[in-house]
Amino acid sequence: MRLWTQARQMGDLCGRSMISGGQVELDMCFELFAHVTTFFGYKVVFIGDFKAEKHKNEEWYVVNRIIDDDQYARCIMVNHRVVGAVLIGETELEETIENLILNETNLERIEENFLDPSIDIEDYFD
Repeated sequence: MRLWTQARQMGDLCGRSMISGGQVELDMCFELFAHVTTFFGYKVVFIGDFKAEKHKNEEWYVVNRIIDDDQYARCIMVNHRVVGAVLIGETELEETIENLILNETNLERIEENFLDPSIDIEDYFD
């Protein structure tokens, strides 16, 4: 399973490839790794550099959110920007986190609270 935005982009690429006989160059749509699966009945989403492998030489840190042992969100941050995330449970943050990564949004002013479940960040960053 993939995020719907990536699935739509893959479908578009497949259609262009079929029409052109397979002579289509990849574009920037596939620069961000994302994978969705289930594990012990929980939805698990990996987005971007979720293990900070690409940022070993940079100072990175983690912002976490845990809700009632039902949801877990872990965002890898570099210079106040999200570079990767692991989301477990029905967090509904997939598209928002993807947009934060792709837009390289600086979260310095709200970094400590942007995963607060009482704040609907989807309205601002989706």
